[in-house]
Order: sequence, then C-alpha cells, then structure tokens
Amino acid sequence: MLKGLELDPNSSRSQLNLAWIECWQNWNLKKAYENANKALEIQQADDIYLTISNFLTVEGKLGAAHNYLDKALQLDPYAAINHHYKGFLYYLQEEYTTAIPYLMKALDIDPKLPFPPIYIGICLLLSGKPNEALSYFGSLEGVSVRDLTKLGGETMCYAKLNETEKCNEGLKELETYLTTTLVDKALTFLILVNALLGNNEKVIDLVAQAYNNRLPLVLLLNPSPILKPVKNHKRFKNIMLKAIPNNVNYKQKKKYKQALLDTIEIKKYSKELEKIMMDYKLYLNSDLSLKDLASYLELPTNYVSQLLNLGFQKNFSEYVNTFRVKEFKERILLEENKGLTIMAVAYDSGFNSKTVFNTFFKKIEGMTPNAFIKSTLKN
Repeated sequence: MLKGLELDPNSSRSQLNLAWIECWQNWNLKKAYENANKALEIQQADDIYLTISNFLTVEGKLGAAHNYLDKALQLDPYAAINHHYKGFLYYLQEEYTTAIPYLMKALDIDPKLPFPPIYIGICLLLSGKPNEALSYFGSLEGVSVRDLTKLGGETMCYAKLNETEKCNEGLKELETYLTTTLVDKALTFLILVNALLGNNEKVIDLVAQAYNNRLPLVLLLNPSPILKPVKNHKRFKNIMLKAIPNNVNYKQKKKYKQALLDTIEIKKYSKELEKIMMDYKLYLNSDLSLKDLASYLELPTNYVSQLLNLGFQKNFSEYVNTFRVKEFKERILLEENKGLTIMAVAYDSGFNSKTVFNTFFKKIEGMTPNAFIKSTLKN
C-alpha cells in the first residue's frame, strides 16, 4: 500500500485504503478522516462518502453519517452496500421497520452480500417479532451459515424467547469459534446474546477481550442499541474511551457559555461548513433551514447561528442567499438556460421568492438582475 502511494501519491484509491487502515487497524480516527478527505478532494466517489459515513458511525454521529451516506446513494443508487448501510444506520437509531426495506433492497441487488441478513433478523427480533426472526435466521443458507449469522441469530432469538437450553447450546457452540478465524464474528454474537440475557458483567468481560485483541468489532459496539444497558457502566465507558478518544457518547459535554465557540472552533467549523455547502449544494434546497445546517455540522442551532455571525458576519438568510446569487450568476449565462426567464433560473438557484431574490441580488451586486445580465453581455 505504501509503495503504491509512493508511485501515485494522488491516487484516491490509495488514500481511501489508508483511511481504512487508520480506522480499523490503527484506531486513529483523526488520520482516517485526513486520508478519506484527501481521497474526496482527488475524486468524488460513492465509496469514499460511504467510508466517511462509517467513521462518523464509529463516533456515534449518526445524523452526519446519514448525510454522507445519502451522497453515496446519490452517486451510486445501485450499489448494494450503500442500501445496506442506510438500513444499518436506521437499525442503530432503532427505526427497525424503516431499516428492513433498505436491507432487503441490498439483498435484491446482491444476494451474496453477507451483512444484511444479520440486521434483517435483528430488526425483526427487536421490533417484537422474535418468532418471525427465528424463522428468518433458520431459513438462511450459504454464506450466512458459514459466517455464523444463522447460529448467532438463532441464539439471540432463543435468548429473547427465554428458551434457556437452546440458548446455552448456541452459546457453547459460538465459544468453539473463539480460537478460529471467525473469532470476530463469534465474539460479536456472544456479546449481543449476553446483553439480551442481561449478563452485563459478562458482556463487559467479552468487550474487554475484544479490545485486548484489537478486534475491529469494538469500534461498532458504541452505537449498538442492544448494548444500551451497559453504556453507562464505568468499565464499558473506559474501554470505549480508550478505543475512541473522541467518542461523542462518552466525552464530557461542555456547558453552555456566552461565547459558544472559541476562535479555533469558529475557524474549523467555518471551513467545514463551506465544504459541506459546496459538496452538497445545500443552498439549492429552497426549504433549507438553520436546523438543517446544524444537523450537517452536528452542532446545536444556536452554535451555528453564532458561527455564521462571527465566522462570516452574516445571518442565516444572508449566508445562504449569497451562494444562491453566485449560482444564479453562473446559470443565467449558460447556453442551455437562454430560453428561461430570470425567475425560472432564480428558482433553480434556490430562491423561492421574487421579492427576496430581487432585493438580495441588488444588495449584493449593487444592481438589478436585469442590469447585471445586460452589463455582462456587453462585456
């Protein structure tokens, strides 16, 4: 991999692979983001947005993870893994009935994809359909049998159905895989089954075992809804903080103060906001709100309001409409738009009011849209 980077330092593929190594092998999210963002600067591709969504999930930033995943789906709506991950995010948010269609869609596109069956079954289980979930896991064949999905899923169902004998048999069989190449999958199911049984100390012992062996599964335990009963346990918190120092679920939240953002934070978030606005062209959405911007930045709305005031010397409307004016100026000169009215192009640029458009355009440009067009055409 490093040799490949030496040969082609501008390869988005090399940067993306380095991002995966930094996250899942080195547990260094800061460097993982750096490599992923370099990859994105070189090439906008769905798997790069998906990767950043993965990293955000690890940190517990599920709202932002959805936003990046939506961009991945926009770029490639036929990639099975993109549909799977959308379903996975809804699963993490405990929106089980919303998750299942995405997971099923992923399997429709690629029946051999190993991940969706796990979460289809778990979504059924956690939405109050344990018998349906048991039937689903029992019907699995092929990869799902070889990678322990069938065994682990059925054992989870037996735990939920209080079928103690069958559950214990499943646990014993899963333990036989702890010395095999399937240790990661076996430990995952052992943790989940014990969580469903309420064996919290056992759960944390297993999590500690996974951490000590540097198994990647540790990074995705943080947002798991099944582990909610142990998330406030001191030992569990300590493990999560050692694995993910910037874990938003366990960091001490800052108290609100009059200056909500310091100078460094304003600079950081201003840069991030500009990138988000350009990458997603959020200003084209005429219904865009301050709350929408806040969800992309993972900040409270009052923080974003202060960010706009201090970082850009603008309020929300001024900030967004500045992008829309720039978009209008570019679009109105395109050959393909010559047959459109001025307001048609203004609406396409994100404005939803003729008065707001004309007023703001004159304020920014010092002339009316008509005068601007005439002046530009003369030149």
